[in-house]
Amino acid sequence: MDQVIAQVVGQKYTMMPWPASYRDSLTGRLVKGQYYLNVQSQLISCCAFCTSEASTTGFAVQSLDTDTVKSKSCFKQCFVKFMPTKK
Repeated sequence: MDQVIAQVVGQKYTMMPWPASYRDSLTGRLVKGQYYLNVQSQLISCCAFCTSEASTTGFAVQSLDTDTVKSKSCFKQCFVKFMPTKK
């Protein structure tokens, strides 16, 4: 079952802080799992109300493996960086 872990309404910036409860307290890394992000923008003026289509993306956080690779292989790694918000 999907669970909403963070929600921001009425924000003009394009960044959102990652919830502390979904970070490992020892390493600071994100908790292992599959995450989805939905974004939708709205514009309200004196004569109109516009809502964009929802845009969705997903990513997975995996634990690091400590096995040694014995044969040469080609690995492609992706890194997700969350920028802290300025206060």
